[in-house]
Amino acid sequence: MEGLWVRCFPTYKKIREELKAGTIGDPQMVSVRFCTHVNFHDLAANEKYPSETEVICLKLVFILYSFALMVYEEMPVSITAVEMLSKMVRYISYDVDDCIILTFSKGQKACLMCSSKCCHERNTAIINGTKGSIEVVSPFYCPEEVVLPSGIFRNELPPGFCPFIWINASGLRYEAEEVRRCIKNGLLECPDFTHKESEIVHTIIDEAAKQIGRNIPHTPIKVEL
Repeated sequence: MEGLWVRCFPTYKKIREELKAGTIGDPQMVSVRFCTHVNFHDLAANEKYPSETEVICLKLVFILYSFALMVYEEMPVSITAVEMLSKMVRYISYDVDDCIILTFSKGQKACLMCSSKCCHERNTAIINGTKGSIEVVSPFYCPEEVVLPSGIFRNELPPGFCPFIWINASGLRYEAEEVRRCIKNGLLECPDFTHKESEIVHTIIDEAAKQIGRNIPHTPIKVEL
């Protein structure tokens, strides 16, 4: 069982409903940006697993890949990864800014950008279709609002018993409830994020890492479609 918390948000369930209903026509372009500050000196102190920290941006964009996959529902036919800047700390080189362009079977595109040194106030995601568009309000990975052709859809985050460190972290409850539902019903995977989708996302990560000369310490899995 694998759950992806953002897929369990009511806002994302609404997005999938809109896409299935064809509200924006055929999706043609997806644009997502994820900016967050990273302390590379703290990462460099990870002496037990140093290689785990060298691809920080490629790991952060897992959520970006899954967003594009949610829209197009297939393995991209082309993956182009560009490392914008590399930072050296204690003899370890880090990917600081990454841009990945995915091309799908009908020429649709997804432009995915990640930065560890830019302001994180506008982490948005936009889906442009032949009849309209959908904008996921920042932070797109745990959103309270999504702008649809019909207007703004909002979901109220569940309350917590104490303050949270991470933004909208109470939304993790959606994932816990969905995984619990799946287990109680005897499901082996979560319909909101299937094993096949997970394999495709990791295949994209492997290829992107290879293109920018990074090493991810695990054995790649070839996905047969």
